[in-house]
Amino acid sequence: MRRYHATEAYAKAMRKRKVWVEPLFAEAKDWHGLRRFRLRGAEKANIQAQLIAAGQNLKRLLGKWGWGHRPWPGGAPGLALPVRAVAPDAVRCPAPPTAVAPTATAERSRPFSTG
Repeated sequence: MRRYHATEAYAKAMRKRKVWVEPLFAEAKDWHGLRRFRLRGAEKANIQAQLIAAGQNLKRLLGKWGWGHRPWPGGAPGLALPVRAVAPDAVRCPAPPTAVAPTATAERSRPFSTG
């Protein structure tokens, strides 16, 4: 076994494993709770691991089909604010002033006066 670890074929297999296999295990541990099994027993743990792997495969399959991708940069088209086109020679007038509510007097700001 130690001789095989020193070969180029083993190094190539480990390079492939680092790219193809290990990220899937990391995803299963970080996002799908595979750090600790919920049920006890080898058979139940195997079932849980297979369900998590099936979920990962389904997620990738749906991603290949385009499910879950947003077709517009801002999300749904109804959420994007409309862009108002302004002619380059148009003169922009300032907005009219808005009515400002009068400020509260000292008596109104202290409803529970002690004096």
